[in-house]
Amino acid sequence: LCLEGKFDGCQKEGFLGWYKSGNPKDWLRNGAFAEFVSIHQSCAKPTRGIEKLDFFPSLAEPLGNTVKMERIVREKSGRVPETLAIWGGCGAQALYMVPYFASKRVKNLVLIYRGKSAMMYMKRCVMDLDANFYFVNSDDQQQLNLLKREFGQEDGFVSIELTGQEKLQKMVIEYASPKGKIFYYGLPQSGKKVMIPGTNIEVVFTPKCLLFFLSLGMTSVHNQDRASYVKLISEPL
Repeated sequence: LCLEGKFDGCQKEGFLGWYKSGNPKDWLRNGAFAEFVSIHQSCAKPTRGIEKLDFFPSLAEPLGNTVKMERIVREKSGRVPETLAIWGGCGAQALYMVPYFASKRVKNLVLIYRGKSAMMYMKRCVMDLDANFYFVNSDDQQQLNLLKREFGQEDGFVSIELTGQEKLQKMVIEYASPKGKIFYYGLPQSGKKVMIPGTNIEVVFTPKCLLFFLSLGMTSVHNQDRASYVKLISEPL
Protein backbone atom coordinates (compact mmCIF):
# COMPACT_ATOMS: atom_id res chain seq x y z
CA LEU A 1 0.00 0.00 0.00
CA CYS A 2 2.82 2.37 0.85
CA LEU A 3 4.62 1.81 -2.44
CA GLU A 4 1.36 2.24 -4.34
CA GLY A 5 0.74 5.56 -2.62
CA LYS A 6 -2.48 4.35 -0.98
CA PHE A 7 -1.32 4.88 2.60
CA ASP A 8 -1.69 8.52 3.62
CA GLY A 9 1.19 8.34 6.10
CA CYS A 10 3.78 7.71 3.39
CA GLN A 11 6.15 10.59 2.77
CA LYS A 12 9.74 10.73 1.65
CA GLU A 13 11.66 11.33 4.87
CA GLY A 14 15.12 10.22 5.87
CA PHE A 15 14.65 9.21 9.48
CA LEU A 16 12.39 6.18 9.12
CA GLY A 17 11.23 3.90 6.34
CA TRP A 18 11.79 1.09 3.89
CA TYR A 19 15.28 1.22 2.40
CA LYS A 20 14.63 0.25 -1.22
CA SER A 21 17.60 1.06 -3.42
CA GLY A 22 20.52 2.04 -1.21
CA ASN A 23 19.76 5.71 -1.82
CA PRO A 24 18.65 7.48 1.41
CA LYS A 25 16.34 9.68 -0.67
CA ASP A 26 14.27 6.60 -1.44
CA TRP A 27 13.33 5.98 2.18
CA LEU A 28 9.58 6.05 2.69
CA ARG A 29 8.32 7.47 5.97
CA ASN A 30 6.08 4.77 7.41
CA GLY A 31 5.52 4.00 11.07
CA ALA A 32 5.18 0.29 10.31
CA PHE A 33 8.57 -0.33 8.71
CA ALA A 34 12.22 0.50 9.34
CA GLU A 35 15.53 -1.08 8.42
CA PHE A 36 17.05 -1.01 11.91
CA VAL A 37 15.26 -1.85 15.14
CA SER A 38 16.27 -1.66 18.80
CA ILE A 39 13.97 -2.89 21.57
CA HIS A 40 14.24 -4.32 25.07
CA GLN A 41 14.58 -8.10 25.06
CA SER A 42 11.37 -8.46 27.13
CA CYS A 43 9.41 -7.01 24.19
CA ALA A 44 10.96 -9.28 21.56
CA LYS A 45 8.91 -12.13 20.14
CA PRO A 46 10.45 -14.78 17.84
CA THR A 47 8.88 -14.86 14.38
CA ARG A 48 9.62 -17.67 11.96
CA GLY A 49 10.56 -16.63 8.46
CA ILE A 50 11.13 -12.96 9.24
CA GLU A 51 14.78 -13.31 8.24
CA LYS A 52 13.56 -13.68 4.64
CA LEU A 53 12.07 -10.18 4.66
CA ASP A 54 13.95 -7.00 3.81
CA PHE A 55 12.11 -4.95 6.42
CA PHE A 56 11.22 -5.30 10.10
CA PRO A 57 8.57 -3.75 12.37
CA SER A 58 9.84 -0.46 13.74
CA LEU A 59 9.96 0.83 17.28
CA ALA A 60 9.37 4.51 16.62
CA GLU A 61 5.65 4.64 15.85
CA PRO A 62 4.22 2.47 18.66
CA LEU A 63 6.63 4.03 21.16
CA GLY A 64 5.60 7.50 20.01
CA ASN A 65 1.94 6.61 20.39
CA THR A 66 2.64 5.27 23.88
CA VAL A 67 4.49 8.36 25.09
CA LYS A 68 1.82 10.63 23.63
CA MET A 69 -0.95 8.60 25.26
CA GLU A 70 0.72 8.75 28.69
CA ARG A 71 1.13 12.50 28.47
CA ILE A 72 -2.49 13.07 27.54
CA VAL A 73 -3.77 10.68 30.22
CA ARG A 74 -1.67 12.54 32.80
CA GLU A 75 -2.80 15.98 31.59
CA LYS A 76 -6.51 15.16 31.45
CA SER A 77 -6.47 13.27 34.75
CA GLY A 78 -4.36 15.85 36.55
CA ARG A 79 -1.85 13.15 37.51
CA VAL A 80 -0.83 9.62 36.59
CA PRO A 81 -3.78 7.46 37.72
CA GLU A 82 -3.15 4.85 40.39
CA THR A 83 -5.40 2.37 38.57
CA LEU A 84 -5.68 2.11 34.79
CA ALA A 85 -7.85 -0.23 32.69
CA ILE A 86 -6.60 -1.05 29.20
CA TRP A 87 -9.04 -2.66 26.76
CA GLY A 88 -7.00 -4.73 24.36
CA GLY A 89 -4.41 -4.81 27.14
CA CYS A 90 -2.55 -7.81 25.72
CA GLY A 91 -2.37 -6.71 22.09
CA ALA A 92 0.50 -5.37 20.00
CA GLN A 93 0.20 -1.70 21.00
CA ALA A 94 -0.26 -2.74 24.63
CA LEU A 95 3.16 -4.42 24.56
CA TYR A 96 4.56 -0.89 24.56
CA MET A 97 1.91 0.88 26.64
CA VAL A 98 1.80 -1.52 29.58
CA PRO A 99 5.53 -1.43 30.48
CA TYR A 100 5.65 2.33 29.87
CA PHE A 101 2.71 3.10 32.16
CA ALA A 102 4.21 0.77 34.77
CA SER A 103 7.44 2.78 34.59
CA LYS A 104 5.38 5.93 35.21
CA ARG A 105 4.18 4.54 38.56
CA VAL A 106 0.71 3.30 37.64
CA LYS A 107 0.14 0.94 40.55
CA ASN A 108 -2.69 -1.28 39.23
CA LEU A 109 -3.04 -2.20 35.56
CA VAL A 110 -6.24 -4.02 34.62
CA LEU A 111 -5.57 -5.66 31.26
CA ILE A 112 -8.75 -6.73 29.50
CA TYR A 113 -8.08 -9.30 26.79
CA ARG A 114 -9.80 -11.80 24.50
CA GLY A 115 -7.09 -14.15 23.23
CA LYS A 116 -5.52 -16.52 25.76
CA SER A 117 -2.22 -16.85 23.86
CA ALA A 118 -1.74 -13.07 23.82
CA MET A 119 -2.52 -12.96 27.54
CA MET A 120 0.05 -15.67 28.32
CA TYR A 121 2.70 -13.84 26.31
CA MET A 122 1.96 -10.54 28.08
CA LYS A 123 2.25 -12.27 31.46
CA ARG A 124 5.79 -13.30 30.60
CA CYS A 125 6.65 -9.79 29.43
CA VAL A 126 5.55 -8.03 32.64
CA MET A 127 6.67 -10.53 35.27
CA ASP A 128 9.66 -8.39 36.33
CA LEU A 129 7.91 -5.01 36.23
CA ASP A 130 7.10 -3.02 39.36
CA ALA A 131 3.29 -2.88 39.22
CA ASN A 132 0.25 -5.05 39.93
CA PHE A 133 -1.22 -6.68 36.82
CA TYR A 134 -4.74 -8.08 36.65
CA PHE A 135 -5.62 -10.09 33.54
CA VAL A 136 -9.35 -10.20 32.88
CA ASN A 137 -11.13 -11.84 29.97
CA SER A 138 -13.59 -9.41 28.40
CA ASP A 139 -16.39 -11.93 29.01
CA ASP A 140 -15.69 -12.04 32.76
CA GLN A 141 -17.83 -9.14 33.96
CA GLN A 142 -17.94 -10.58 37.47
CA GLN A 143 -14.16 -10.14 37.80
CA LEU A 144 -14.32 -6.64 36.32
CA ASN A 145 -17.01 -5.65 38.81
CA LEU A 146 -14.94 -7.09 41.66
CA LEU A 147 -11.84 -5.12 40.64
CA LYS A 148 -13.89 -1.96 40.20
CA ARG A 149 -15.02 -2.20 43.82
CA GLU A 150 -11.65 -3.37 45.17
CA PHE A 151 -9.80 -0.39 43.70
CA GLY A 152 -12.44 2.17 44.67
CA GLN A 153 -13.39 2.85 41.06
CA GLU A 154 -17.14 3.16 41.67
CA ASP A 155 -17.11 6.45 39.74
CA GLY A 156 -15.58 4.63 36.77
CA PHE A 157 -12.23 3.43 35.51
CA VAL A 158 -9.74 5.62 33.75
CA SER A 159 -9.60 3.53 30.58
CA ILE A 160 -7.58 3.27 27.39
CA GLU A 161 -9.45 1.70 24.47
CA LEU A 162 -7.19 -0.04 21.96
CA THR A 163 -9.47 -2.68 20.43
CA GLY A 164 -11.74 -0.72 18.09
CA GLN A 165 -14.17 -3.65 18.39
CA GLU A 166 -17.81 -2.65 18.15
CA LYS A 167 -19.22 -5.19 20.56
CA LEU A 168 -16.91 -4.05 23.36
CA GLN A 169 -17.75 -0.35 23.24
CA LYS A 170 -20.83 -0.54 25.44
CA MET A 171 -18.75 -2.29 28.10
CA VAL A 172 -15.95 0.25 27.77
CA ILE A 173 -18.43 3.07 28.41
CA GLU A 174 -20.23 1.15 31.16
CA TYR A 175 -17.05 0.52 33.16
CA ALA A 176 -15.91 4.14 32.82
CA SER A 177 -19.31 5.46 33.93
CA PRO A 178 -20.47 7.63 35.54
CA LYS A 179 -17.45 9.92 35.92
CA GLY A 180 -14.40 8.08 34.63
CA LYS A 181 -12.42 8.80 31.50
CA ILE A 182 -11.95 6.97 28.22
CA PHE A 183 -8.97 7.58 25.98
CA TYR A 184 -9.76 6.34 22.47
CA TYR A 185 -6.61 5.61 20.51
CA GLY A 186 -6.73 6.60 16.84
CA LEU A 187 -10.00 8.53 16.63
CA PRO A 188 -10.02 11.77 14.60
CA GLN A 189 -9.71 15.22 16.12
CA SER A 190 -10.49 18.84 15.27
CA GLY A 191 -14.23 18.87 14.80
CA LYS A 192 -14.66 15.58 12.96
CA LYS A 193 -17.82 13.72 13.91
CA VAL A 194 -17.73 9.99 14.53
CA MET A 195 -20.14 7.37 15.79
CA ILE A 196 -18.88 5.39 18.77
CA PRO A 197 -19.06 1.80 17.45
CA GLY A 198 -21.79 -0.34 18.95
CA THR A 199 -23.73 2.65 20.30
CA ASN A 200 -26.03 5.39 19.10
CA ILE A 201 -23.72 8.09 20.44
CA GLU A 202 -22.40 10.64 17.98
CA VAL A 203 -19.26 12.40 19.14
CA VAL A 204 -17.71 15.58 17.79
CA PHE A 205 -14.12 15.91 18.95
CA THR A 206 -13.18 19.53 19.53
CA PRO A 207 -9.72 20.95 18.76
CA LYS A 208 -8.83 20.11 22.37
CA CYS A 209 -10.20 16.60 21.66
CA LEU A 210 -12.12 16.37 24.95
CA LEU A 211 -15.85 15.69 25.30
CA PHE A 212 -17.97 15.31 28.40
CA PHE A 213 -20.94 12.97 28.01
CA LEU A 214 -22.94 12.46 31.21
CA SER A 215 -19.81 13.70 33.05
CA LEU A 216 -17.77 11.02 31.27
CA GLY A 217 -14.56 12.31 29.72
CA MET A 218 -13.83 10.90 26.27
CA THR A 219 -10.52 11.81 24.68
CA SER A 220 -9.20 10.88 21.25
CA VAL A 221 -5.48 10.34 20.89
CA HIS A 222 -4.44 10.46 17.26
CA ASN A 223 -1.29 8.88 15.90
CA GLN A 224 2.02 10.59 15.24
CA ASP A 225 2.89 13.05 12.51
CA ARG A 226 6.34 14.39 11.67
CA ALA A 227 6.03 17.50 13.85
CA SER A 228 5.00 15.57 16.96
CA TYR A 229 7.62 12.89 16.25
CA VAL A 230 10.41 15.48 16.08
CA LYS A 231 9.12 17.04 19.30
CA LEU A 232 8.97 13.61 20.93
CA ILE A 233 12.55 12.60 20.21
CA SER A 234 13.89 16.03 21.21
CA GLU A 235 12.40 15.88 24.72
CA PRO A 236 13.45 13.64 27.62
CA LEU A 237 11.04 10.78 28.37
